[in-house]
Amino acid sequence: MNRSRLQKSGKIALIAAAAWLAFAPGETAVAKTPICPLFLTTYCVVNAAGVRSTVETNPCLARREHLRVLHIGRCQGPFCFPFFKPVCAINPVTHKRQTYGNECLAEINNATVVADKPCP
Repeated sequence: MNRSRLQKSGKIALIAAAAWLAFAPGETAVAKTPICPLFLTTYCVVNAAGVRSTVETNPCLARREHLRVLHIGRCQGPFCFPFFKPVCAINPVTHKRQTYGNECLAEINNATVVADKPCP
């Protein structure tokens, strides 16, 4: 075999081994830690205790840290301005879509914003 074929077969073996590790049954370190993109932006997130904070993250990294993204941008609460710009968000108690009067009202209810318009 020539050197090019050996290199190519070595790469194929490496890819096959990586695929086996990624999809092999059972608990492995690879299966527990998702590979997240490295882009970061400002998100308003909430932790399991219900505490909101503004962090530089992305949805994948937030899930890895046991945080739930509420919306893109800085957290606005606890006091909201009385303007009406309805958003559709997932109610954390019922897990159903619900229309809130604005993004701030959805945030203080720890609802995850899914659309910048009323729910259908």
